[in-house]
Amino acid sequence: MKLTDKEYLILASFVDDVHNDAVQTGITIREMLMDCIEGDEFFCVTEEIQAYSRLLELKLAALWSAPDAAGYAFTNENDDKWIIFVYKPDALLENLKTLLSGENTLMKQAAQFLLANCGNGACFVTGFGLGGALALYAAGLAEDIQGVVFDAPGIGQISEAQGSGQTDLCNILAYNSLVSALGIHSETFQFAVPAGGGTTGIPLLGQADRHCYKTDSNGGIITGDPGETFVLLSKLNILFEEGDSIEAVSGAFLRAADLQDSGASGLIHAMLSISERMNLSGIREALAEIGGHYDRHVQEIWRKWKKDMTGYARKQGQDELVATFAEQSESAMLEASALLEELYRISEAFLSVLVLYGQEESRLPDLLEELLSGLTEPMIARLERLSLQMTAELDGLMEMSLSAAFVWPELHFNFKK
Repeated sequence: MKLTDKEYLILASFVDDVHNDAVQTGITIREMLMDCIEGDEFFCVTEEIQAYSRLLELKLAALWSAPDAAGYAFTNENDDKWIIFVYKPDALLENLKTLLSGENTLMKQAAQFLLANCGNGACFVTGFGLGGALALYAAGLAEDIQGVVFDAPGIGQISEAQGSGQTDLCNILAYNSLVSALGIHSETFQFAVPAGGGTTGIPLLGQADRHCYKTDSNGGIITGDPGETFVLLSKLNILFEEGDSIEAVSGAFLRAADLQDSGASGLIHAMLSISERMNLSGIREALAEIGGHYDRHVQEIWRKWKKDMTGYARKQGQDELVATFAEQSESAMLEASALLEELYRISEAFLSVLVLYGQEESRLPDLLEELLSGLTEPMIARLERLSLQMTAELDGLMEMSLSAAFVWPELHFNFKK
């Protein structure tokens, strides 16, 4: 029994209304809804499913339950399987970073559940948001798994690192959703058109629902081009990395917003607060601090280079010193250039959040290029000055090398009386 996109959408959605403590194996979807939802609410939930009555008779064959996630394995009379993965939206902020980095054990638990319950017949999986990410990962460790997931972040980086292969699943991204813009998408994916003709109103770091999708008369999700903010949203992936540069940039923005610096590990929690509290003056203050951080780091590169080259000049001949000078200078310039690029990308990600989720009257969209130029131009000038500083030292280093190589002859005097 092959499902339409709309039927997958229904399956991925209805379990949000189900409480695990009221579920037992052997129960049908119809009975699950009757046990968990009452009165008018039950009618509203089942009204849409009723048009696809074959879904209501699917029976629950197995259940996996974790503190923040769940898996439901349903079957029909032909022993086909439909496995739905769910992730609680309330836990999204808490575990988003660990899930996208592969540190969270839920990925492997979901895979174990699928492998134990996919059966010998056809197997289909689905899920929303991080539930969809669990489905993508699990399907990559099995064979002949089909299905559709919705608004799932990319997990290509996890799949490659942990041996999960390419899947036949399609990921239909919600319009302008931050969740689905995160990660690396190695799976087949499409972009849903806005369900209401405009933006979907998905909250920052929120999770889409079935109302974010529009279907045609054949039950297919209507797809189109990427949302206008998808590229900006994708830039936020860098905020899930770690390192001194993330700490430096996040600290500058947090301090400018008068928020406590909780470090990179708690950064994703602070993004909404930063966007609500940051003004143009605070942004310029944060960017100036980031520029100062870069200048100090380049000074450290310069001091280390000079110390090392002085040591080489006292030990090496001039020809060897010229080769060492070229090698060490290139290495120092590459280090300084890489830091400049990294600070730019991280700062751009922060500014993207402020542009997308800042106050409506803000002039940030018009000033974005100007603000980034104001950050990078002084850093580029400092990089060029580093190159001139190193070049200016060459003559002095060569003279030091020559002096070290010159040995006064040993003189012997014989005085005759």
